Amino acid sequence: MGLAPIIVQEIFEIVAQLNRDEQVSFLIAEQNINVALKCASQDYVLDTGRVVLSGSREALLARGDLHDFYPGKH
Repeated sequence: MGLAPIIVQEIFEIVAQLNRDEQVSFLIAEQNINVALKCASQDYVLDTGRVVLSGSREALLARGDLHDFYPGKH
């Protein structure tokens, strides 16, 4: 089931603040593309352990097929 949406939001806010204020980098595995793209500056989309897409948030959002890369589709 995963974490409650409010908890996920709080965690991502803390991560974003630490990144911004302390220049700390994080590796985050998140299956919700919309949530993950909100705080990352460089993104990687994995499918069965392989990178199938990578780029900035803007570059990935500009793709028309981003949501086709959900787990198991490739």
